[in-house]
Amino acid sequence: MSGRSILFLQATEPGAYPPIMNAAFCLADRGWQVTLLAAPMTDLPTGVPAHPGVTVRSIRARPSHVFGPADYGRYHMAAAHLALALRPAVVYASDPLAASPALLAARLASAKIVYHEHDSPMPGRLRPWLAARRRSVARRSIAVVLPNAARAEIVGGELALPPGQVHTVWNVPRLAELPAPRQRDASGEGPLVLYYHGSITPDRLPESLAGALASLGGLVSLRIVGYEAPSARGYVEQFRAHAGTAGDLVDFRGTVARDRAMAEAAAADVGLALVPPETDEINMENMAGASNKAFDYMAAGLPLLVTDRPDWRGLVVDPGYGMAVDPRDAGRVAEAVRVLAADRGRARTMGEAARRRIALEWHYERAFAPVVEIIEGAAR
Repeated sequence: MSGRSILFLQATEPGAYPPIMNAAFCLADRGWQVTLLAAPMTDLPTGVPAHPGVTVRSIRARPSHVFGPADYGRYHMAAAHLALALRPAVVYASDPLAASPALLAARLASAKIVYHEHDSPMPGRLRPWLAARRRSVARRSIAVVLPNAARAEIVGGELALPPGQVHTVWNVPRLAELPAPRQRDASGEGPLVLYYHGSITPDRLPESLAGALASLGGLVSLRIVGYEAPSARGYVEQFRAHAGTAGDLVDFRGTVARDRAMAEAAAADVGLALVPPETDEINMENMAGASNKAFDYMAAGLPLLVTDRPDWRGLVVDPGYGMAVDPRDAGRVAEAVRVLAADRGRARTMGEAARRRIALEWHYERAFAPVVEIIEGAAR
């Protein structure tokens, strides 16, 4: 392989992580030969779209999200084999479980490392051996990437990283992912379609939303694309039951490929990007910028309903791209939805402004450019 070869290790299904695919495609578009080593799950049948510069290799599929010792050993062996066969210039590791195989692969190939942490562990919660490898891979990296500035500061401090080593890259879409603009009906006829895609949990689709649907009397419907998190099996049916007769207006379409999810968003009217107003969980507390779904909805031309928090107000509400609600309060959620349903021209204007911001500024090609520069400098 040439010096412009890069091996992505993420110990998961990369098709479920838009920033992994976006980073890979951005590099492939610049002439890099990209290999992704996947650890797929049989209950998460996503995939990586075809690209002439991207090759996906896989270990055998796991029956669940649990990564047992045997599967983890297979992943290490596959990473080592690819490192020796491809001799990549850079190993791109994602999240703590990828730290150990990335250190092995980089040593075998004499490669540089980039560490991109999508989901940060709570300080002190990792097993000691995994925490040590996470610390090692981060400190050896030519760049450490986090999707949120507050998290970048927390992780940089926790791992004692110099400020110039840590980079914030929001989970925005690539320009190539923007769906074609859709002419939305401003007449107010037909139900307003609320839309959600991603992992399904009570935190992100709260039962108060089901209560709001029940109170709106057929004014709106809800379309859900995604998968129930392991801790929330059966939650969609629970949600429907909580909505009463309005449960018939909940359309659950399951897991689909990312391009299909973006098309589904473009066919809806309002995007839902709700998080708990108060939490001590590091990722949920610092989700503004890290939530790809918010930017996906914007790319699709949707106005957003977000949680009434300062970070989300600054990102979405103040620039005029959506409205803020307390997701625990069914009445406030219903009130905001009524406003958007009654003035669809206003909703359309919000969505169009959001889409312009994505097209002009908030896209992965631009956000990821500083990291690309570091990677390409390391390969010279």
